[in-house]
Amino acid sequence: PEFPQPALAEESTVAADPHMLSSVLLAGNFKPSEGGQILKKFSAVEEACLSELMMDVLRPFVPTYHGVTEVGGERYIQMDDLLRGLQHPSIMDCKMGTRTYLEDEAGKGQPRSAPRRDLYQKMVKIDPWAPTPDEHSQGAVTKPRYMQWRENSSSSTSLGFRIEGVTIEGGTVQRNFKQTRSQDQIMEIFLQFVKNRVDVLKIYLARLENLHQALDESNFFKRHE
Repeated sequence: PEFPQPALAEESTVAADPHMLSSVLLAGNFKPSEGGQILKKFSAVEEACLSELMMDVLRPFVPTYHGVTEVGGERYIQMDDLLRGLQHPSIMDCKMGTRTYLEDEAGKGQPRSAPRRDLYQKMVKIDPWAPTPDEHSQGAVTKPRYMQWRENSSSSTSLGFRIEGVTIEGGTVQRNFKQTRSQDQIMEIFLQFVKNRVDVLKIYLARLENLHQALDESNFFKRHE
């Protein structure tokens, strides 16, 4: 599609206090820390991945990892806070890949998973026509079925990524993208996000091309699902 001419937009505002910790989206498993870092609840798998990524060509594309610490009797992973020093940042959360779950999560090679009512409710909330007649009669769907439907109903399958959430200049987090799948829909969201600044989109594209090259060279990427 053709891009409109870029419009002027204000640059991100840098906080007056350089030590200010960002609070945007710091919830759930995350908490702020001193020194421009954030803490995430410990996961052995994630800790192993971050340790290995620090020695891989993908290092420039992930937050710097600072090891494991303990706070209040709980273990946390320490990593750089990429939003440190910014006031009202704009953030877009994307999931990359045509499949965004592990094969083990879908139950491949495992006994047939039991249908779940909670996943059925999630499905019909987004699309009441998505379940099959049998699934409607049971009021439940299996996890593999739900995960595959989730990918196909978004842009994951067709475009290789999907938008999970957006906040513009520190505003309310928008998450109503579960059925955003066409290229035109995605382009409209991108243009809104950058305030029609095509020069910014070109910077994103260059960064993604660099990431693509790094993935081709990455030993970590070759050995992980």
